[in-house]
Amino acid sequence: MKWIRNEKFISYNSGRAVVLAEVEMDTAADLPAVNAFDGRTLAKGSIAHDIATGDFYSLNSSGTWVNQTGGAGNE
Repeated sequence: MKWIRNEKFISYNSGRAVVLAEVEMDTAADLPAVNAFDGRTLAKGSIAHDIATGDFYSLNSSGTWVNQTGGAGNE
């Protein structure tokens, strides 16, 4: 399960709100695609929190979630 805890509107693109978001999810398997939430596109720099492990992820410009816990280069 995943949900947006907080978001900041950036712009509209093709009828969807582009938002910088803070996402919560039960496990890393629930990391959302950039267009997983109705009417929204997640912007690069959005963050996600894996509740099961406590890990944090950041969304890069390619739309890939990168694990930020423990230093650079973790995926």
